[in-house]
Amino acid sequence: MNVQRGVGEEYAGQMVTTNADGVLAVARSIDAPPYAAQNPLVEISNLRKSYAFKPVLRRIDLTVLRGQRIAVLGSNGAGKTTLLRILAGMDKPTSGTVTIAGLDSVRDTLRVRQLIGFVAHQPYLYE
Repeated sequence: MNVQRGVGEEYAGQMVTTNADGVLAVARSIDAPPYAAQNPLVEISNLRKSYAFKPVLRRIDLTVLRGQRIAVLGSNGAGKTTLLRILAGMDKPTSGTVTIAGLDSVRDTLRVRQLIGFVAHQPYLYE
């Protein structure tokens, strides 16, 4: 599979995109209802995250409709956990917007956390 960075391409019935850092997102539809296109469950627009002067996520755009599943793949250090932490409301983006079920992940962090379960490779109980 040859996927250009930042370009969506259909592969075996799945939409595959990758960003400049090599984070690969695979979205697969599973009988999405007709209203799904008008009501995205997750919407990420121009998401960026940096630690000090090191960019970790650069210009992530992703829309996940109700009824879709995604897999986030990438090499070590590509930003997969950072992306998931932002989606779960455990970290704030440097810039860009993340909307979960119509809620802004920065302004409505507590409500977003009520909607999302996040199991990571290390516990985050005291953060």
